[in-house]
Amino acid sequence: MSRVTVGVPVYNGADFLQESLECLRTQTYDDFEVLIYDNASTDATPDIAKDFCARDARFKYFRQKENVGPLNNFKDALFAANSEYFCWRAHDDVSSHDWLASTVECLSLDKRALLGVSKVILEHMGGDKIRIDIPPNLKGLSEVNKAKILLNIKMLDWFYCLWRTKSLKSIFHFTSQYRTDIWGIDPVTIFPAIYSGRVATSNNGMLYIRVHKNAWSYIHKKNYKHIQQWQWRKAYSEHVMNVIEKINVTESHRIQLQETAKQHVNIIAGSMNIWKLITRSPAQTFLMAKTLFLPGTGHKTSSKHLNNLTI
Repeated sequence: MSRVTVGVPVYNGADFLQESLECLRTQTYDDFEVLIYDNASTDATPDIAKDFCARDARFKYFRQKENVGPLNNFKDALFAANSEYFCWRAHDDVSSHDWLASTVECLSLDKRALLGVSKVILEHMGGDKIRIDIPPNLKGLSEVNKAKILLNIKMLDWFYCLWRTKSLKSIFHFTSQYRTDIWGIDPVTIFPAIYSGRVATSNNGMLYIRVHKNAWSYIHKKNYKHIQQWQWRKAYSEHVMNVIEKINVTESHRIQLQETAKQHVNIIAGSMNIWKLITRSPAQTFLMAKTLFLPGTGHKTSSKHLNNLTI
C-alpha cells in the first residue's frame, strides 16, 4: 500500500489534465498512488487518464456512471484511499517536484499535525502571480499559540495540501452531512485543524493554484450570484462559534479562541470576496456554490455531528 494517495476529481478537464498528472508523475517522492475520479466527462479526459494508467501503475482511473456532482466526486476520491496521507489535486493545478516530499516530511516530523502545508501561489494560467501565501513558522509553539496565529491568516487553499487520511475522512464526513450556507466546504474542513493548532508547515515545495477564464465559476457564476455575502458570513460565524462552544478545552482557552475567531471570520470573508472578482478552477470554485451541496440538516452544527468528529 502506498503511503500517500492523491485524489484527482475531474470533469471535462482535458485542456489541463495532462500537465497536472505529469507533474504528479515526476514528483521526487515516489511512494504514492493517484486516483483519478472522472465525473462522467464528455471530452478527452478518459483517454488522457487511461494513457497515464497504462504507462504508470501508480495511476488508477475511475469513471462515475453519471455526473454525481463535484462534492460527491471529491468525497468518493477521499474515501477510496487507504493510505496514511491524502491530498486532493485539482485537474488544472500543479506543484513543484518536491512538493509531496516536503509535505510528507513536515507531517512525519509532527505526529500530532492533521495537515501539512507549503507555500501556495495563486496565479493566472499565463503565469502572472496574484498572491503568494507563505505559511507561518510554528516551530516551538504550543498548539494554543499556533491556533492564535493560524486563525489570523488566509488559508483557504490549504484544503489542497496534505492531510492525515483518517482525520480528513472524519472531518469531511462531518462537514458534508449537512446542507451549508457557510461559503464552502474548504474553510469548514480546514477549521478543525487550525482551531486545534494541529498544522505542520514546510518552507520547501510550492503548490500552484491556477486561475483561468474557462473555470467552472466563470461559466456558472450565475448559480451563486444571488447569494448575499452577509448570509455566508453570518452562517460561517455561527458555525465557528458553535464548534468552539462544544469542543473540549479549558474555559480560558475557549475565550481566547472566541476572540481570535472573530478576526478569523473577517479574514475568510475578505478571501471569499476575492473569488467573486476572479475565476478559479472547477475543483476549487464548486466549494463556494450553495446550490451544489448535499441536502442535510441545516447549516448549524449539531452536537451529534460534533460528537462524531474525531481528529
